Amino acid sequence: MTQHRLWALISKAKQRLPLRVVLLVPFLLQIAGVTGLVGYWSFRNGERAVNDLAQQVQGELTARIEQELSTYFATPPTINQISAAAFLQGELPLAQGNQAATLLRQLKLSPYLYSIYCGNEQGEFLGTMRLLDQEDSVGIWNANAATGYHQFHFYADHLGNRGQLFRDAGAYDPRQRPWYKTAKRQERPVWGDVYVAFSSQQPALTASQPVYDRSGQQVVGVCATDVLLTDDLRQFLSSLTIGKTGQAFVIDRHGVLLSSSTNDPLTLGEGKDKTLMQASLSQNPLVKGSMEQILAEFVDLAAIQDPTQLVFKVEGQRQLVQLVPFRDDYGLDLLIVLVLPEADVMGDIQASTRTTFLLCVAALGLATWVGVITSRRLSHPLLTLSQASQTMAAGQWQPQVIRSNIREVQVLSQSFNLMAQDLQQSFQALEQANADLERRVEERTAALAQRAEQDHLLRQISQRLINEDIALAIHYALRQVGVYTDSDRCYLVHFNGASDQFLITYQWQGGTQLWEQSCFQGATMESLPWLYYNYRLAQPIQWDSTTPVPPEGQGDQQMIAASGVAALLLVPMQTMGEMVGWIGLDTSQAHRQWSPDSCQLLQLVGEMIAMTQVRYEVEKALRLERAKSDQLLLNILPVSIADQLKQDIRPIAEHFEEVSILFADIVNFTPLSSRLSAVELVNILNQVFSTFDELAGWLGLEKIKTIGDAYMVAAGLPVPRADHLDTIADMALAMVNAMSLFSRNHDEHLQIRIGIHFGPVVAGVIGVKKFTYDLWGDTVNVASRMEALGKPGLIQVTESVYEQLRDRYHFEERGLIQVKGKGIMRTYWLLRKRHDWDPVPELDTPTSLVPPDHPVQSLR
Repeated sequence: MTQHRLWALISKAKQRLPLRVVLLVPFLLQIAGVTGLVGYWSFRNGERAVNDLAQQVQGELTARIEQELSTYFATPPTINQISAAAFLQGELPLAQGNQAATLLRQLKLSPYLYSIYCGNEQGEFLGTMRLLDQEDSVGIWNANAATGYHQFHFYADHLGNRGQLFRDAGAYDPRQRPWYKTAKRQERPVWGDVYVAFSSQQPALTASQPVYDRSGQQVVGVCATDVLLTDDLRQFLSSLTIGKTGQAFVIDRHGVLLSSSTNDPLTLGEGKDKTLMQASLSQNPLVKGSMEQILAEFVDLAAIQDPTQLVFKVEGQRQLVQLVPFRDDYGLDLLIVLVLPEADVMGDIQASTRTTFLLCVAALGLATWVGVITSRRLSHPLLTLSQASQTMAAGQWQPQVIRSNIREVQVLSQSFNLMAQDLQQSFQALEQANADLERRVEERTAALAQRAEQDHLLRQISQRLINEDIALAIHYALRQVGVYTDSDRCYLVHFNGASDQFLITYQWQGGTQLWEQSCFQGATMESLPWLYYNYRLAQPIQWDSTTPVPPEGQGDQQMIAASGVAALLLVPMQTMGEMVGWIGLDTSQAHRQWSPDSCQLLQLVGEMIAMTQVRYEVEKALRLERAKSDQLLLNILPVSIADQLKQDIRPIAEHFEEVSILFADIVNFTPLSSRLSAVELVNILNQVFSTFDELAGWLGLEKIKTIGDAYMVAAGLPVPRADHLDTIADMALAMVNAMSLFSRNHDEHLQIRIGIHFGPVVAGVIGVKKFTYDLWGDTVNVASRMEALGKPGLIQVTESVYEQLRDRYHFEERGLIQVKGKGIMRTYWLLRKRHDWDPVPELDTPTSLVPPDHPVQSLR
């Protein structure tokens, strides 16, 4: 647009400006400009002063929190030093575990301490702890050779002597615990990460310290102290005055909420599933919103090394936030967060600003009123004349009375009135005919549009019920029906026969009306007898301004009306002739009338929802049964074989060029079965074979089958693998070790005989009933012979296995044996896995490599 054209448009606009605007606008612009500048500078100066005050308040509060945290976390490192000295002086009987008086005296020093304990390099452990479920009670927990290195929990008297055993917490090795390993690795006192304490189910921190021998060179143990994040710290934070609605909370560098001035829980879940809560998941909107903004500002919380000031909005309000790192000399690294809403400190400034703003508005309003009165008195006669001419041009022919002292205006007014009278009569008949025609067209159009809209609505609801989640689809249907019928609520009512109560299963609520809970929810047949009677008869219920309620239903109506319902419509939902509930509408509009279209729409939608619910239940049952059958099939067959059988039930057979086979058999099982009951025998087999199954799963092997006390496993199928022979050898060694441990733990002298061979096999599934995955071929037969001709507690392998594994495992040559169907074969005993420090293997492994306690020594 050229400059000449722009000036032309401005000039044209000036020519069209009303006289009142020309007189009024310049005057108002001057007043508005002055008052606006005064209000703006007043607000800015006040805001700057408040921000300075807020920073001072935040600094004082964070300093108090730092002091409290220093007191809270200073005790555990000191306790650890005392415990380490007692440990080194031999005052802690870790090997006996009969008393812990020294640790008990330290535990009573601070109410924040939960437990104090020490462990040594021999795996022995002794500690004392508070019993939170019993007031002023303490316990001793220890693990040593006397407890079988299980962690036993005992009651303790006030002198620290061990009392009655009340819990066996299972096998426990302190050397494998994070508190022990971390202190030993870092060679200095350290703090651990926050965790949920197993016994107290509360957030806790552990301070640990390594204990050196008197030379100071060798670590002989580690002592540690657990401190619970109790309500005392929360109460301190709550006692701080942080404005009116401000909050303070403490987090670690991972964002875990350690304490806060709110009543929010610090953990999520229950029991074994209880976990620490992230501050971003807090139930407090201010804490949650502030943490989300902090995480958006800092990708890594560890980057906050110095006190930091932030300003951001949470729920539309500006927040003044201060982040202060808290550290100690032992690695504790926390973050103090102080959130102060700006509105808390800006209240007086904002009130003053509002007063200034109101005064400016009042001054502007007064000036506007004076300007309007003045301009009106000057422009009213001309404006009236202009409006009269526009009214006539618009077809309004009524006489226009224009009062003015100007004679020319009076003459013009009389001329206008005469023309209006002449034209009015000629247009009245035409307007009446047009009005009648338009009314009939509008009525017909409205009817067609309503029918089309209703059909479109039903199609949308039907598509949602078919394609979407049932709960979302039903909520969508109720909302659409409620909006279409201009109702306040739309819901589904079901009478639960088990509890004899009406239940609202789904509900939509619209409008701005604040409703109480529906009287249907939890109502019994005694409280709504008339409605219950009609429910059983599958009758529709309707009352509104034109449909009265019969006398027997007036009690029910009064109860429902007490909740604000003035009009109600309930339509039965039926499936295959059975009543499944009502679909209902209600409203607080006293003069509401339900149209037949609303009743019909409600009935159609109710039938669609009922059929969808039946379909959903059927599909849910089918999915559940399908999942059960799939899981059962996977427990019997490998995944790839099961997938093939799902596609085609024809026999499956596949050739594998190299597969390692292991056969194992429990020795002397027949005599054992003669002195044990059938249940005890099966339990022993189940424990042994379950252990073997776990080993096979861990090594990625395929269990083939068990026959009586025999066990068969293979490597290299149904998916080939290059290390099949190594993994089958590891499996055999692990099985021998597992049987040895089982015998010692159960006081039963059980041994296992194992045979291994590898080579080509055919694997697959045959038959059409009771599928099983099996192997065939000479390799299977040879592996079975190796087991049958073996000796208890030993692993017999063929010469081909020996040649493949001799560089990685220790063997001893057995010699030549007679094998049925194969003749004379040279076999070997697999002893153990070779390590880097072992001697270089020769052709035949010398007997000296066999451990003295290995069963093969008895064969020499």
